[in-house]
Amino acid sequence: MSLTASVSIPLSTVPAEYVVNCEILVSNSSSNSITLTDIEPQIKSTPISFLEDKSSWTASPISLQCNPVPANGSQTFLLRVIFHGSNRNNSTNVPIYSTYDLGCIVYSSDGQVITPTPVTITVLQNTGGK
Repeated sequence: MSLTASVSIPLSTVPAEYVVNCEILVSNSSSNSITLTDIEPQIKSTPISFLEDKSSWTASPISLQCNPVPANGSQTFLLRVIFHGSNRNNSTNVPIYSTYDLGCIVYSSDGQVITPTPVTITVLQNTGGK
């Protein structure tokens, strides 16, 4: 495979509703340029002890305007994610943070499918209450 990818984030801990600008670096070791067809976010929460809303995060579409990835070169793509968190409502039995594995799947026009190692991010929950 000639494509590799990595994910990086500027902060490892963020408050709920903070916009996280993730960078996805796609490198091409081939002597030909390769066009990407899609980059899909893959975000999964780590096991938690309370029911989590399925809409706990929102991600922007990833623009592929920097296509194609040049021969023996690389391109950086931006993924913006907002983690919504939960409202604790002064409950002492709800964790004050959640952790997520943040990654993606990269698809190319020549059939390559790349899944970089995800990074872990901690989201501080809303304190809620009065």
